[in-house]
Amino acid sequence: MKIYIYKYVSKKYTVLYIYFCNQREVSLMSAVNINLLVPGVTIYYHLLPSQLPRNPDREWKGCVLSVYAGMDSSLRMALVECLDDGYDRAVEFVLLSQITQVEG
Repeated sequence: MKIYIYKYVSKKYTVLYIYFCNQREVSLMSAVNINLLVPGVTIYYHLLPSQLPRNPDREWKGCVLSVYAGMDSSLRMALVECLDDGYDRAVEFVLLSQITQVEG
């Protein structure tokens, strides 16, 4: 089990995200091209098993706020604002391995 702590501060909000995951979840490879992830693009993603989703097959929709690509290749991620009904303005970090689709 690894623990990652990320803090993101902007004019609108502050996100402190403490992320518990096992190495297998982090090291999953993604077919998503990192160059397609730019602020404002819409993505679809799944939650990780360690996030205990009620429906693991559910695809979530979000808008990329920023991308962290300069990290170790296994920790590349995006800060995403959820666009699903009932989760307005919810912000979370999403690993590239979670992303299933990118809409340009």
